[in-house]
Amino acid sequence: MTDAPETEAAPVPAPVRARALAGLIDLVPCDALILVLGKTAGQTGFLIGLVAVVAVFSLLEARGGQTPGKRLVGLEVRYLDGTPCDTRSAVIRNLFRFLDWFPGVYVIGGFAIMSNRRRQRLGDQAAGTSVYRRAGLVKSP
Repeated sequence: MTDAPETEAAPVPAPVRARALAGLIDLVPCDALILVLGKTAGQTGFLIGLVAVVAVFSLLEARGGQTPGKRLVGLEVRYLDGTPCDTRSAVIRNLFRFLDWFPGVYVIGGFAIMSNRRRQRLGDQAAGTSVYRRAGLVKSP
């Protein structure tokens, strides 16, 4: 027995496979929106679609930490200490999504996730967040 105070363990980042599955699920409606807007309104529509995706994902992650794909797979975006992601961090991580996506198949983002112990893509590193299994998180008050 020790008199040392108990400390809460940091949450464990979600596995790469779970993140990839959630990303694929999210990719379908995003690509559909961007393609439809691009076909109907050209480059302007394409850009509007990109902005819409960043805005919607940022809003969803700021208000519950989950995109549709993350919800279906049971994942959630949180700060590294396990506290909920806020609007500022959600916007930052989603703005970096385009860099992570380069060269079109998430090569940079995938490499970043696999190459660090916190499984952070570049957007997560910039925002101070990561993605965790929802079942392993302590609920916030």
